Amino acid sequence: MKMKNKLLVISALSLLMAPAAFGQNVGVGLNTPATKLHVLQTANNTGIRAQITGTAGNGLNIIPSNAANASSSIFIPNASAGIGMNLNMNNAASTATGIQVTQAGTGTGQSIFHNNSGAGQFINLSVAGNAFSGQQINHPGTGAGSWVVHSGSGSAYQVERTGSGIGVLVDQQGTGFGSLNIMSANNISHINDISTAGGTGSYTWGGGGVNADGFIFINVDNTTTPTTGGDGFAFDGVVNTQTNGGGIVSGGVIAGTQWGVGHGGIITHNGTAGRGFEVNMNNATNTEPNFFGVNNGQGSAFVGQNQNNIIAGTISVADFAYTGTDIADHVGVEGASTPAAGWGVGVLGTGNFYGVFSQGNFGATGTKTFIIDHPEDPENKMLKHFSIESNEVLNMYRGMVELDANGQATVELPSYFEDININASYQLTAVGTPQQPYVLQEIQGNQFVVAGAPNTKVSWTVYADRNDPYMQENPSESQAEVAKTGERQGKYLNPELYGQPASAGMFYNENVENGATPTSAPTPNGVGQYQTPANSSGQKVTTAETEEPVID
Repeated sequence: MKMKNKLLVISALSLLMAPAAFGQNVGVGLNTPATKLHVLQTANNTGIRAQITGTAGNGLNIIPSNAANASSSIFIPNASAGIGMNLNMNNAASTATGIQVTQAGTGTGQSIFHNNSGAGQFINLSVAGNAFSGQQINHPGTGAGSWVVHSGSGSAYQVERTGSGIGVLVDQQGTGFGSLNIMSANNISHINDISTAGGTGSYTWGGGGVNADGFIFINVDNTTTPTTGGDGFAFDGVVNTQTNGGGIVSGGVIAGTQWGVGHGGIITHNGTAGRGFEVNMNNATNTEPNFFGVNNGQGSAFVGQNQNNIIAGTISVADFAYTGTDIADHVGVEGASTPAAGWGVGVLGTGNFYGVFSQGNFGATGTKTFIIDHPEDPENKMLKHFSIESNEVLNMYRGMVELDANGQATVELPSYFEDININASYQLTAVGTPQQPYVLQEIQGNQFVVAGAPNTKVSWTVYADRNDPYMQENPSESQAEVAKTGERQGKYLNPELYGQPASAGMFYNENVENGATPTSAPTPNGVGQYQTPANSSGQKVTTAETEEPVID
């Protein structure tokens, strides 16, 4: 047995001395080595093993020293089904890096070329309590910390998070952008798909104490005088649901909750044309209002002002109109105020010309009055005077004349009297004498003659049918009795006075009469008790470049 061992040693020495015969190549397991050291392993064990038992020293040190050498320092053409390179860090107490690449040149620190199916890079951190990052990149330069160039149809970057932590966290401490998407084609920049589990598509935490914008959209090349931009929408939402979603009836395109002293919404329109805000309700059977505002504070539910001082013509600050063709008494503007019996003003108008003006007929089911502070007790009383009702459309004129020595006087009427009146009637009352005066000559040339006791006074009143161009074009407006037809038939102006329900009213509005008010909209799902994220649980790892000694 000893003889065989000696023969093996002699054979090995002979092999090591063979480089002179084979161009200084050394072969292990073969007689014709093709490289300086050529190992042919056919057994089921390791081809080369370097076991280091000392307190220092490299397991393998490869030094290509020729700067012109463009070949690889280590080249592994792996034709097997195993792993190309497998590093096991078996010292559990070690804090050293598994693989460290120190690049002093301008090339890539690490390149992976994958020519088949499978992950380009796979990192598996299997310890649940591991608080370190799966991948950390410390980059102080101006280049990209991570850059993915993906020309296929898959995801350029994909994160599948099954735990309760954060899927992607960007901790931006500098002045740059936390995240920037540059679209080079007409496509969608960002998509949040929450169709499976619901939740919040996007959440921005301002934190309080800072001036912050949740979303900014700019679609012009010049904010002062734009020349391009297209039909851009700062927000474009589509909602089509069937069930109640968290208190907001079947969802909403926009839902917000404002607690501070700021405004719930602000739109500033600086263009020379275009509407400040537009809402279109396109379903003909929808009975809900276009706008609904509930103010539980002490301000107005709606306030509108126009402050333009160079307006051409006349504008309406609030312009409401029904422009359909339905045969019914639809109401352009309806105002109601019913705090308590005897209190409340439905419509209040203030104007330097007219506080309220009706372009057309004016009607009221109640009295028509003027009301002022009582002249005898203005602090405690009001004085009301009522309009005289008539079944005719009349104009009234009155005055006082003094008869001359012949017992006659000419009453001068306004110069426009005969232009707007017909069918005049007279009422005369003597003053200071029992002798009754009479009309000596009827109205001609906007005047008439009164006769009676000489040197006495006469109080006169003239009533006439109104006959201005409006009445000439609308003679039916003078009819006192009007038949109820169409939608009016069977309806009442004041149904309660005839023991009828409110729904029998001619101007009954189901939404208003039923007091339809939305419930207090809750905070949208996913926005409730969110807390500002604390420092990330992923601890930062600091690595230092090491200069390892060469051991010959």
